[in-house]
Amino acid sequence: MVNLELSNNLHRDGIIGTAEQQGGETLVATTAHTQMALRMLGDGKAIQMTENLDTDITAYKLSQHLGDESIFADYVAGKL
Repeated sequence: MVNLELSNNLHRDGIIGTAEQQGGETLVATTAHTQMALRMLGDGKAIQMTENLDTDITAYKLSQHLGDESIFADYVAGKL
């Protein structure tokens, strides 16, 4: 079983740039993390489904279903 909690920070340095730039890094990282989780689930892999990951996936799927990426971006921004 894979724990994906740490992977959302792979794209972040947490130091360089403005708060807006850091928010952009967080969005990129969270998007990649969520997409990776969905691919792993789709491949039948066992992952540790945390409440945060479940909520991330729900927000991401809603944004994709409605064709509105701002839904996921707003969700991520609200978590900062």
